[in-house]
Amino acid sequence: MTQPDAYTLSLRLRTPVRQGWLHLSWHPTAARLATGGPPARGAASEAFSFAAAASQQLRGLVLTNASVPQPWERVVRLEFGVRPGDAPQIAAHCEIMAKYSNLVLTDGCGVVISAAHQVGGKMSSLRQVQQGRPYRLRPVTRGVPRRLGVPPAGWRSHG
Repeated sequence: MTQPDAYTLSLRLRTPVRQGWLHLSWHPTAARLATGGPPARGAASEAFSFAAAASQQLRGLVLTNASVPQPWERVVRLEFGVRPGDAPQIAAHCEIMAKYSNLVLTDGCGVVISAAHQVGGKMSSLRQVQQGRPYRLRPVTRGVPRRLGVPPAGWRSHG
């Protein structure tokens, strides 16, 4: 695992056959979750505290599951456990929400262990993301509910 810049965490994923990288970015204008090649090496003096915390929490664990916990929302939950099939010990919630993007690590009980960007009560009245507090998904987006089988043009006609 490495943090090549202030907004990206890169995890090396290995299988018995090959390896690759999973890049989790909470950049305010270019947030993304993507697979790809190894990240560019930064200067040794560039140590980011979030990567250190994440590395300590994820050491010895394997990615056991990836899911989208709320349909149509831009949050991916990655679960990590000792072995495939075990209960998750750590979950990473990658929230791709433009300037509100974030990467949050929680323990097996859903309590925030670490966050790339902590959100306190003065910053948001809807949801706080702070170490030691329970993690909650962002409130559901308001507007016309999206439905499978309806093209985007149909969504616009309702608004």
